[in-house]
Amino acid sequence: MELPFRVCFCSGEDLDYPSSELNPENNAVGARGWQTPRYCQYPMELGLELVGPAAPHIQQMKLLSHQSKIASRVEIFVGDGPDYHSAAFNRLGYMSLDANERSRYQARELKTVYLNLSARFVRLLVHQCHLNKYNLFNQVGIVAITLLGDGGAGGP
Repeated sequence: MELPFRVCFCSGEDLDYPSSELNPENNAVGARGWQTPRYCQYPMELGLELVGPAAPHIQQMKLLSHQSKIASRVEIFVGDGPDYHSAAFNRLGYMSLDANERSRYQARELKTVYLNLSARFVRLLVHQCHLNKYNLFNQVGIVAITLLGDGGAGGP
């Protein structure tokens, strides 16, 4: 099942594409997603807080990248604690995204990461964008994030 979360931290955003666009209630057809500020300093950080009484079991995370404003890589951390800023995080690894030249920047890339763990917070460090003629302001865009799992700690 899809796990509810909210963006609880963002180190920067384009005012026309705020991080709140990534919250599940905004993941409708036509959602615009989040974009970094123009000419920002990388890495940029996104913090997600899973909603519920206990740390849910996260089976997988899906990230849908913008078709031309593409991160070179996204690091993934998970953590627990009383709040995002004091949580203890563990680095799980990173995902690399394709520069998308072959599709002429028409296709969005969907990445799926299998996590199989319990956590209250997910931290994403978004690294430098792939440069291309359609990304005039050196931004990264994430159209949607989905977390799948079950609501209780420890799995099914």
